[in-house]
Amino acid sequence: MRVPRRLALLALAGGSALYVRKIHRYRDPVRLGEAGPGELLCPADGRVSFVRHIDQGHAEALDWPISELFQGDVPREGWLVGILLSPLDVHYTYAPVSGKVTSTRSVPGGRHSLGGQHLLQLAARQPVDLLGSRGTRDNERHVYTQDTPGGAVHVVAVGSRAGLQGTRYLKVGDDVRAGHKALFLPEGGLVITYFPLSARPQVSVGERVVGARTVMARSG
Repeated sequence: MRVPRRLALLALAGGSALYVRKIHRYRDPVRLGEAGPGELLCPADGRVSFVRHIDQGHAEALDWPISELFQGDVPREGWLVGILLSPLDVHYTYAPVSGKVTSTRSVPGGRHSLGGQHLLQLAARQPVDLLGSRGTRDNERHVYTQDTPGGAVHVVAVGSRAGLQGTRYLKVGDDVRAGHKALFLPEGGLVITYFPLSARPQVSVGERVVGARTVMARSG
């Protein structure tokens, strides 16, 4: 008996969705995190959403202070790089640099869409600057800080509309190397890194990056 084409397509779509949700998201590729001198690695797979300079505690074209993003003290000068981790990307995130973990904290918040009115652009895999979105400012998040010879590096994982639901692998006092697993984000999210002015961004908006492999910034 022939199966109607529409029914076959629905079954294929359902099976694909189940595969992505139950198997694909849990894949754990081997990442050795080989960072050269003065290099910071991308903390997540995904697409670069923004690269912003911070001056006097504010990012360009943003009307609220960066301290709200990290929910703590952040140096007033530096760089921000945001990477959107989609449902199809590897859901593990990684320490961008070698150094001691000096703080970790989870911050409660909302569950707003990160993309807002830009959902069609995101679906088409076009770059969207998400720094100014309501979700980026208000959603629940997890923040950790590493102390390095070049200064403090802060990483914040902002949950998506589905929530953060993350598994944490770092604790205060851990001395980790670049590429060490930091978080597992089953629903994806936005991973934002602050680093000092002594390093210069090596990625650009819209670029596809690989966590623990792509060089995000370099000093010297």
